[in-house]
Amino acid sequence: MATSKKQRNKGSKKIGCPFLVNASKSKNSNSKTAIKLTLVNLSHNHQLVPENANFATKYRKLNIEIKDLIESYTLCDLDVPSQIQLLRGLFPEVTVVDYDVKNYVYKFCRNHKMQGGDAAKLSSILK
Repeated sequence: MATSKKQRNKGSKKIGCPFLVNASKSKNSNSKTAIKLTLVNLSHNHQLVPENANFATKYRKLNIEIKDLIESYTLCDLDVPSQIQLLRGLFPEVTVVDYDVKNYVYKFCRNHKMQGGDAAKLSSILK
């Protein structure tokens, strides 16, 4: 199989786990989308940890209370690392992922066209 430039062959960088699933999407002559598994290795070199499911995208929704706090913190120019630390303290039962908070801050700033929201200002908030 030829490796495409778009194809990502990402293995585990932490423990060298060989688990890998590559898929390709194409349309057939009937304009139906088909998903084809091009490479599958289901073996792991470690025990699976059920708690890791908390980091799956479908479990990483920020609730309205957290979003309201992020908006308030952002309007007060509180940097993202401090926001994350506060949110983790206030909501210990919720998995607060840095990336999700940074994305929400970015979206909030963009949608509210914050004055002074130039690249330097946004960069200082996202630190």
